[in-house]
Amino acid sequence: MSFNRFKFIWYMEFIHRMWGRTIGAAFVFPAVYFFYKGYFSSKMKYRVFIYGGLIGLQGVLGWLMVRSGLKEPRRPAGLSANENYVGVPRVDHYWLCAHLISAIVLYSLLLWNSFSHLASHPEVKPFNGVKQLKALGHTGKALTLATIIYGAFVAGLDAGLIYNSWPKMADRWIPDDLIVSRYGSTVKNFLDNPTAVQFTHRMLAYTTVLTTGLLWIKVCA
Repeated sequence: MSFNRFKFIWYMEFIHRMWGRTIGAAFVFPAVYFFYKGYFSSKMKYRVFIYGGLIGLQGVLGWLMVRSGLKEPRRPAGLSANENYVGVPRVDHYWLCAHLISAIVLYSLLLWNSFSHLASHPEVKPFNGVKQLKALGHTGKALTLATIIYGAFVAGLDAGLIYNSWPKMADRWIPDDLIVSRYGSTVKNFLDNPTAVQFTHRMLAYTTVLTTGLLWIKVCA
């Protein structure tokens, strides 16, 4: 790694940390003041405690993620002890995913809470197809979350560098190294094998777009 590259990473990390601390301060100090003044309802107090805890959890997960990148790189599965291996230090993709998802959950809850205060929600009367719309909506949310999770895995494993062609992966719809024995079981392949991770990320993205399209058609019908 060049010195200029190191400086770029250092400054990005520094800005990220300072921004996170600023968010924490912007939440904690007003929350303490509003608590002291008695501006919060009992329900809102409960929510503020949850949001504050999630902000703290976000910081802890970020610290664990960074710490995972300071360890000696793990030898790839299946590599014998006699084979030389010089790994590249990188953060664990599981901690990276946890850090990202916790931020998304926190942001979603804060946004939902803001809307509940700023906008009225008239009661929706039952109509034909409402259950199907709800099912499609919840399915779309779940697929979006799963796509983001695998996006974090792709970033953490540098899986995007394995295959960079589209729509096929190296002229194949299903790559030959989708399941490799050195990664262990099939489940472990879809969690740790960069090829399987990128393939899953693509498939989830396609399914998410399809589900969202079906939901849009149903709403407009």
